[in-house]
Amino acid sequence: MGTSQTRRKQIVDLVNSMGSISVVELSLYFRVSKVTIRSDLDALEKEEQLIRMHGSAMSINYNKDQNTLRYAAELHFHEKQHHNRGIKEKLARRALKYIEDYDTILLDSGTTMFEIATQIARKQWTRLTVITSSLPVCDLLCNFKGIEVVLLGGHYRKKSRSFSGAATEQMLLALRFNKLFMGADGYHPQHGLTTLSENEASLNRLMVEMASQVYVVMDHSKFGRQSSNWICEFGRPNVVITDDRLKHEYINELQECQVKVDVAK
Repeated sequence: MGTSQTRRKQIVDLVNSMGSISVVELSLYFRVSKVTIRSDLDALEKEEQLIRMHGSAMSINYNKDQNTLRYAAELHFHEKQHHNRGIKEKLARRALKYIEDYDTILLDSGTTMFEIATQIARKQWTRLTVITSSLPVCDLLCNFKGIEVVLLGGHYRKKSRSFSGAATEQMLLALRFNKLFMGADGYHPQHGLTTLSENEASLNRLMVEMASQVYVVMDHSKFGRQSSNWICEFGRPNVVITDDRLKHEYINELQECQVKVDVAK
């Protein structure tokens, strides 16, 4: 169906109209090999025209008025695990250096936070307390010696495999912690940290308000995006841990806000 550029434009149109589509479906539609489709999707992701996932692609919607990117739909926890997996592991290893014995940390939900939990599980601890709203994080860490896990209960969200809502917030208010590790769906100089879920945004705002130190851990693809629910201002985090593909303009803007940028290579 024409040249690779024509096909890639049509792929973007299809993904945006359907929300998501599999490699197999695209291969059948364009009558080309799955290898060709994967190459197309890799190229389009580098151009930030879609989100590449294991075996499929997810739409990114442009908000031209605000020059930002929006997620078309929330991905399931398992789908997000496959996206930028290698980068998440690098970020998690870098985040681990900020966690010390006898800390009480709050680990937010999400696949990057799960990677941090994986790194925590590989280290010996005398005593570390991990508060989390993430069921996968709790399941992973609860049986390790030296690690005490406090799970924030409440309304369970199947897609994110996490808890949020009024009951979760009430439980959090009764606790104390010294370091918050969190991610988000978008991070924009004008719009700050944002996320898709209204309940999670409310919980995140409380987390940030209670935290002495806020560590935002996210890959370069989240920068410049705006989602529907606000969490905090652009300059609120103390440290941003990201990868070496982040544009220098964002690094400069963070540093102007006195935010430390730690680039994992």
